[in-house]
Amino acid sequence: MALGWPVGHSLGSEQALIDRYGASRGVMREAIRIVENHGAARMRRGPGGGLIVTAPDSQAVVQSATLLLDQSGVSASDLLFVRTSLELICVRLAMERIDEEGIARLRSVLEHEVVPGPAGLIAAQPGQLHRAIAAAAGNPALKFFVEIIMKLMAERTVRHAYTPQEVEVIHSEHVAIVEAIAAGDAERARHRLIGHLTDMSQYYRERLGFGVRSQTNSQ
Repeated sequence: MALGWPVGHSLGSEQALIDRYGASRGVMREAIRIVENHGAARMRRGPGGGLIVTAPDSQAVVQSATLLLDQSGVSASDLLFVRTSLELICVRLAMERIDEEGIARLRSVLEHEVVPGPAGLIAAQPGQLHRAIAAAAGNPALKFFVEIIMKLMAERTVRHAYTPQEVEVIHSEHVAIVEAIAAGDAERARHRLIGHLTDMSQYYRERLGFGVRSQTNSQ
């Protein structure tokens, strides 16, 4: 389509589409049902209605990919290996393009990722910093794949809440990563990220009982 993906644009009423493409009403309704199921458009009745272009629900796609990987029997070790590889790329790309506004967004995530609890810090937004760094990389494909990996990891660790002490350690490691990015120190940012994910790997191994492949990525 010459217009690209114009969200909110009407492609025409059902009758107009039938006339345009010379399709039967049954075929056109089936075609509309398919694009609605894919989240690409929705039929709106009444004046000003028609087949309206919509933005696909990325979370629905992530959920489908997550189910596929889970059904394929992907191991936690493989997930952690791929996650580290992807996040190292994200940090490198983020540092190449991040500006003061982007750094401020990362620091804002840090400000809201933990909250005080009766026994110490509680993780309010677990994983949000990793998603923010993936977004800062400016590569939608990377962001998408990181989201899939993190969703799978979250589902496998949902019954294992971090202790306040663990939350404090994770938060301090996140702060170190962001400050390295803010300083423009690529090697330190890489080192901090690998250290953080290595610590997380040890946590998964000791608390959740699954192993981790060694990280040899030289990105």
